[in-house]
This record gives sequence, structure tokens and C-alpha cells, in this order.
Amino acid sequence: MCSSDLTTWLASGEITPEDPVPMEFVGEFLKFVTMHEVGHTLGLRPNFRGSTDTPMSKLHDKVWTGTNGVVNSVMEYPAPNIQSDGGPNGHYYTTTVGTYDKWAIAFGYTPDPRRAEELARQGAQDGNVYATDEDARGRGALDPTVNVWDLGDDPLAWSMDRCALIHSLWGRLPQQVLYDNQPHYELTDALSTLLVNYARSLAPAVKYLGGQEVNRDHVGDPRSEEHTSELQSQF
Repeated sequence: MCSSDLTTWLASGEITPEDPVPMEFVGEFLKFVTMHEVGHTLGLRPNFRGSTDTPMSKLHDKVWTGTNGVVNSVMEYPAPNIQSDGGPNGHYYTTTVGTYDKWAIAFGYTPDPRRAEELARQGAQDGNVYATDEDARGRGALDPTVNVWDLGDDPLAWSMDRCALIHSLWGRLPQQVLYDNQPHYELTDALSTLLVNYARSLAPAVKYLGGQEVNRDHVGDPRSEEHTSELQSQF
């Protein structure tokens, strides 16, 4: 994940190949990875829907993300949170555990069966959205809200924004990456990194063609009626 950010900064001219990676980015990345791996030791699976609880307009609002997180779960696989319009950047990675994490741990570790049943029925509530490996990968992964390496509550808008950012960097690569006495393969490496991230950024858009949203709530769960109404409106 670090390589994509570094290539973006190089291509945009924010840093040179001789500059170190900003320590703010390194610190947030290490904290996020540590929280993620501790989550696994506590029994949590990946949550590839955890990014959709964050409004696109709040991604670079450090006050908001400092409280709510860049994503609602440290078990997400988020894209680096990079500002595309040149404005102040928000948190590069989430710096706090999210609402989903707290809810899942409360369910998994309560000794009270009645409390566990009560918590289990809160899956449709804001902040508790969830989707894991089998929802995000393979031929059956058709939900446009479930993606690896995305951000925000509008995956299509995010996809368009990130693709535009990467597209704007192509022509500047040679000037920004190749310095005196640098090997030419540095340009190849930078281009390859951007191509991989361009493909990742396009991935959410594909699911909008014939895709469908999947939810795990049951009849009678809080807010499940909204999902039922949405499904009925599609027929």
C-alpha cells in the first residue's frame, strides 16, 4: 500500500526520489496495520464494506475521521486516503477503531446469550455494515458497495476521482521520477505501480453493471424494513 502513495507523490512533485516518506503517513499506516492484525487475533474477519459508512465529503475532515475513523472498521482493506484536488489531506489511514469493530467484539465476547441475540439483530444499523471475503471476491462478488481498496460511501464517485488522479500523472512520470544517475527501470516500476492502482480503482465501477446489493439482516431487525422496501422497488 505504501508504494502507491509514494508513486503518486513522486509523480505529482510533492517529494523527490531522494526524500523520505512523510513520517505522518508512516505512523498512521503502522497504527492501522497493528489495529488490523490485533483484530484478527481477537477473531474478526475482513470487513470490505467498512468504507461505505464514511461520506465522501468527510474523507479529508480530520475532526470527523478522528472521531469516526476513515472507515467504520480496522478490518477493512482501504485505499490510501489521498486528496486529489490539491487541498489539505486528511488522515491517510484510519486512526481509531470503528463502530463495527466495537459492535462485533461486543457480540463475540458477551457471556450473556440474550445480549448476544440482541446485538446480532443490529446488523442493518448505521455503523455496523459488514461484508467479507466471499462477498468481495470471485464470480459471485456483484455488490458494488463491497470492494477491496476503495473509500467512501459512493464507490463509483471514488472510482472516478481516483482514476482521474492517476490519469493526470501519466505525462509527468519521466520528469518526476528520473533524476540524474537514476536507472531507467525506476520509470518502469512507477508506471507499473500506477497501472495496478488504476485497475484497482476501476474495479468498483464494473459491479454497477448488473450487480446487486446484499444484506445480512433478517425480517424484523431494526432498519430491515428499509432494505425490504429497496428490494421491492427493484421489481
